[in-house]
Amino acid sequence: MKRAHGNVSQSTNLPSSDFMQAQIRSSTPSAANSPRMYQRQALQVSGLSTGIVGNSQSVPNPTMNQVVPENRSSIRPTILSVGVIRHSPSVLNHPMSQMVSTNRNSVRPTILNVEIICNSQSVLNSPIDQLVSTNVRIVSLSNDVESRPQLTPEIFQTAIQEIIKNNLDSAIQIIGVTTLEELAYSTDVKGNTLLAHAAEFGYTKPIKILLSKVLDPQQLTKIKNNAGQTAILLAAQNGHANAITALLRGVINRQRLVEQIDAQGNSALHYAASYGHTPAITAILSDGINKQLLAEHQNNFGYSALMLAADKGYVEVIVSIFSAVNNRQQLAEQINNFGQTVLMNGLLSGTSTLAITKILESIEDPEKLIFHVNNEGLNSFTYALMRENIDAALVIFDKAKDKNALLYKKNNPDQEAAIKMMKPEIQSIFLKKFISLIIN
Repeated sequence: MKRAHGNVSQSTNLPSSDFMQAQIRSSTPSAANSPRMYQRQALQVSGLSTGIVGNSQSVPNPTMNQVVPENRSSIRPTILSVGVIRHSPSVLNHPMSQMVSTNRNSVRPTILNVEIICNSQSVLNSPIDQLVSTNVRIVSLSNDVESRPQLTPEIFQTAIQEIIKNNLDSAIQIIGVTTLEELAYSTDVKGNTLLAHAAEFGYTKPIKILLSKVLDPQQLTKIKNNAGQTAILLAAQNGHANAITALLRGVINRQRLVEQIDAQGNSALHYAASYGHTPAITAILSDGINKQLLAEHQNNFGYSALMLAADKGYVEVIVSIFSAVNNRQQLAEQINNFGQTVLMNGLLSGTSTLAITKILESIEDPEKLIFHVNNEGLNSFTYALMRENIDAALVIFDKAKDKNALLYKKNNPDQEAAIKMMKPEIQSIFLKKFISLIIN
């Protein structure tokens, strides 16, 4: 039978057959509103003698008889000799030392979405707060505009080490920002914030410091990287239980934090379960969390975290999740988009009989799972037989109360009974077992 799903994707470092492949925004910087790149749209200016205009402090002021027309509405800046153009503090609020271009042939003054070209002192020698606008049209980005170098994971790693040493000023300098708020919201080329980077590699101390220094810790934890993963998803994927605990303790609403999902609908519990990280499961399903609600959350394909654990045969994770919830039966009876229960997910991957046994022993009414029919018209027993998982079929057979129905009842009119599906040698095993049960 064709498998309709997998576990988590390689974009999240999971097998390629898996489905976990790889916003809330506010005025606070975010992954979408990344830290400043010193790169602006260039402007072309229409003037009498030149197309280039700059600030009076970086461009020679012409004498008064060179400029000042009678009609100010027709003013066109006329600069006869142009040197290197720099940002004007009165226009861009950038340091005078910040160079726009070093190529004099392609210099274009860069301004942020305004028509202000230069300080009026350089044209009319009028009061400094008076600005003159002129005919301006936006052209393409200047190719040689300087920008801040891209932040790589290696740079982030260096900054993290400085934070661990309590050298926050050094970390700020390494990232190229000016405040701790900017530091926390800085993102690398993968879209990870510094917080997400710390969570991915299990650095607990930087997580605590960053969450304690920002205005809105909850908002910081919501930022997703290019693969749609937040800090807690990365921590869960890599099994960093202490990092998960630090994240939970650093926010006000813990439930919202553990309910964060990626584009495929996978929560931190899905990630931890799919990788078999039992300590991470325990950290996620901690006090104050609605454990039943989180455990029953199904991703876009209908898979719960328990189903993923069963699919991999992670017995400890199965036991951990069942132990954390109040209604085990309800959790076990969930079905995915393909009509499969957690029991069928275990059978699908040919997991150990121990995992199958734990699932059936954890609930009050195993027969509801045993006789449940999936989208292909198969119950769990016939499902195991068709996959030639005889050991699992024997476990199911032993747990079933109505063994007669299990062997002889058809799942649907067009399908053979389970006993008819078996190879002769397998059939004899179950018939002997069934007869011995009747005799006893």
